[in-house]
Order: sequence, then C-alpha cells, then structure tokens
Amino acid sequence: MITTWKKRQIEFISYANWFLKEGTFDSKRTLNCWIEKLNQALTSGYDGLRVAEDTNWLEKESWDDFVDYEEKLDSLTNGCQMLILCTYCQDICSVTETIDVISNHQMSLIKKKGKWEKNRESHAKEYYRPETGRKYNL
Repeated sequence: MITTWKKRQIEFISYANWFLKEGTFDSKRTLNCWIEKLNQALTSGYDGLRVAEDTNWLEKESWDDFVDYEEKLDSLTNGCQMLILCTYCQDICSVTETIDVISNHQMSLIKKKGKWEKNRESHAKEYYRPETGRKYNL
C-alpha cells in the first residue's frame, strides 16, 4: 500500500474537498475535476481511472442536482477509460431515489433479503417523476 501511495496509484479525497469544494456542490466543477483526474492518469501512463464514490454526505435538498450530475457523469464516462463505483445507502434512499440511481447507472447491485442481486439498466419501461418533470427509461 505504501508503494502504491508513493507512486500516486491511489488517492483518497474527502467529499468536502471533492464534492463540496468552495462549500457547495457544483456539478460542472466536479465533472471538470473528473476530466482533469482522468487526463492526469492517462498522461502518467495509466490505462485509465478507477473511482469509488460515497454519497452519505448528500443532503436531500441537493438530491435533484446530484441526479443531474450523475446523468452527465454517466454520459461523460460512457466509452471512456473510467470505471466508477457509486455507493448509496438503501436505508436512506426512497423508492423514487432508488429509481433515480438505477436509471443513471449502467449496472447496480441491490441487497434483497440478505443476498446481492445484479441489475442491468433496462430501457423496457418509462418512469415519470411529476415533481421534477423528468422521464426515465427503466
């Protein structure tokens, strides 16, 4: 681990220094930071970038902005040398928020009755959120 750390093959950044830089969540700034990190990795000779995000810091009032960010991030990383693992607490997310999460990710793991199930994004059904006016293909 120490060698990995010294070679800058692994980096830990707190949510406050990444998502809430300058005190607020700004999706455009965060997306630009991801592009910058990916370019740094590629210029350093790495094949790409692996990321793990934790969303426990996310407040309910920022949810819709974060959903928009994740939609843009998914578009940005599609076909890109970037693999992102996003974690969400099922105990905190409502059914509607869970649908938001699944619709913005290519694949999801959900724990049901103590067992993990893999779900791929499915475009078979359409879901409409009247409070935001957004439509999702599920």
